[in-house]
Amino acid sequence: MLLMCVGCLAFAAMGVDLLSASSTVNHVIAWLGIVFFGCGGLVLLFWLLKERLTGRPFLTITEESVICNSLRQYVIRFADVESFVLLGGKQEKLIGIHFKKGVEREKLENASIFSFLARKYNLAVSGTQESISVTGVSIKAQELCNLLNERLKQYKAHSTRSAAHRS
Repeated sequence: MLLMCVGCLAFAAMGVDLLSASSTVNHVIAWLGIVFFGCGGLVLLFWLLKERLTGRPFLTITEESVICNSLRQYVIRFADVESFVLLGGKQEKLIGIHFKKGVEREKLENASIFSFLARKYNLAVSGTQESISVTGVSIKAQELCNLLNERLKQYKAHSTRSAAHRS
């Protein structure tokens, strides 16, 4: 994560250096690079420092959910999930979330236009609407995916037993 942050800030610095060129095209390219890589570097730095300063980990797995502390905190309830799958190649690893059909439809219906388009794109590319980045976590991606599926299985077994006791 730190290496990506340094890389982004280095590209932003190259954009600043490119501003000294006299061409208008170079100025446009320089500003685009500064904004894109500068913002990217700052976001990465924010994520890196947020976890360290707040003491809250990026992922917290409870008996009923997964809590992700990204730019904003969001909760993935096991009650809404069908399964977790490992996505990505050698560089970027993601854990895709297969939601139950009704939940998947509801998430699309309640999404803003940009979120709707992003969800449809993700669904077409990876087969999942949402995913969790595992870049920078201290556990291997496959182990985390297995752990999440095991917790999901335990949650479903517990929910089935609880429902049987209520009947």
